[in-house]
Amino acid sequence: MSQALIELYRHQLWANLRLLDHAATLDPKLLEATATGTFGQVDATLKHIIANEEGYLAALGSPVTEKLLFHMHEFPSFPELRKRAQACGEKLIELAMAVQPEDTLSGTFQGNPYTMPRVVPLMQAINHGTEHRAHVITILSQQGIPPLALDAWTFWEQGMGR
Repeated sequence: MSQALIELYRHQLWANLRLLDHAATLDPKLLEATATGTFGQVDATLKHIIANEEGYLAALGSPVTEKLLFHMHEFPSFPELRKRAQACGEKLIELAMAVQPEDTLSGTFQGNPYTMPRVVPLMQAINHGTEHRAHVITILSQQGIPPLALDAWTFWEQGMGR
């Protein structure tokens, strides 16, 4: 597949880890903050980002954990969330490197059969992560925390882009 998709996943992994590392340093009360128009509390949103990556991988037939975060009621520790984010990010990069435009994914969702290009859930994972990382940045900035740069320019400037 396109090197661009692979680089998007490299950026996604970097941005997820950077945001988790940043959030781990915050006052725990800030993790309970939320704002209108966002997913919910900061901690719930961080868990949601990684839980969905685990879900996309499971749907693609490449689960990285036995118990998905979806099924955990409490917020895991930051080291646990980071470990899961790392594993998901690496697996998504691996899948992005292997997927071909003609590859399809078939299954059943809510009782309805589907067939779609395998790249669709890969694309959705990028969109989903970007949207919810922005939610966390918005919530934190409304709490007086300076915005964390997670954009492609910063990724490149920090030597992460190839």
